[in-house]
This record gives sequence, C-alpha cells and structure tokens, in this order.
Amino acid sequence: MNEATEYREKPNIFELTREELASILGEQGHKPYRAAQVMNWVYKRYAGSFQEMTDLPKSLRDELPNWVEFGKLELLKKQEGRGDRAKRYLWGTGGKPLVESVLLKYKYGLTGCVSTQVGCPVGCAFCASRHLGFERGLSKAEIVEEFVRMCADEKSRIGRLV
Repeated sequence: MNEATEYREKPNIFELTREELASILGEQGHKPYRAAQVMNWVYKRYAGSFQEMTDLPKSLRDELPNWVEFGKLELLKKQEGRGDRAKRYLWGTGGKPLVESVLLKYKYGLTGCVSTQVGCPVGCAFCASRHLGFERGLSKAEIVEEFVRMCADEKSRIGRLV
C-alpha cells in the first residue's frame, strides 16, 4: 500500500443505507437494484449471511464479503424465561466486551430491549452492570445488528424497541 492509499475498514452491512450499498456495488459493476435485494434479505427476511441471499447471483454472494462485512456480533448465549415470555441474549463483540439484549413477548406483540453501550458509567447499587464498569458505546451497526438478530431468532418483526 502506498502513502496515498488510505486504509479503510470494510463497512458493516448494518451501518449502510441502501444508497450507500448501491454505490459500493456500482463501483464493482453491479446494478443498483441489487442493493435493494440485499437490504430486503437483511431487514425483512433476516438472512444470517450473504450466502443465504439466493436470488443474488452466486458470484455476487461470493464477492460481497470482499467489500462489506456482515455484522460483528456473535451470539454466545440465549436464555429463555419461564412461560416463553422473554428471551435474553448475550452477544460477543469480537473480543472481551459483552452486551445483552432482551426480547419480551406481550399479548399485543414483541418488544426488544437493546444495549447501547458496553458496561455502564452510572454504577447504580441495584444493578449488576455496575461491577463491569464502562468500556464504550456501541456503534450504530452493533445496535442495529442486535435488533435484527433478535428478529431473525424470533422469525418475526419486533414492533417496539426500548
């Protein structure tokens, strides 16, 4: 890499707009409608990888990871509450930091509770997170990915988010 070349990390699919993805795909010679197909798979069909997007050409599915990262969160543990009314997710962020999400089932629909940071700076006496300390805020891609991955696990749209 020469000095004029700037190193850039691949963008995460969960931080891109359809227009931004269309631009990336356009630079590689693909039609803009392919971005809409990808976003449909991510946000409506809850694909877990580019390979699952079967209405895309195989060559594009194989090439996409070269230009765009498909999320960073790793599901480490899922715990279901009694009566199947709640699910708790523990996510790894590629290293030591862990974050939690909770899915609550009510008669009127699903509510998701997502983390926006690793740890907590407040330190409330009643909260277990106070022992972890504050590490960092999550990126918008990590927050969106938590939500989409809960939808995928439930195979349903989550109507409320807290």
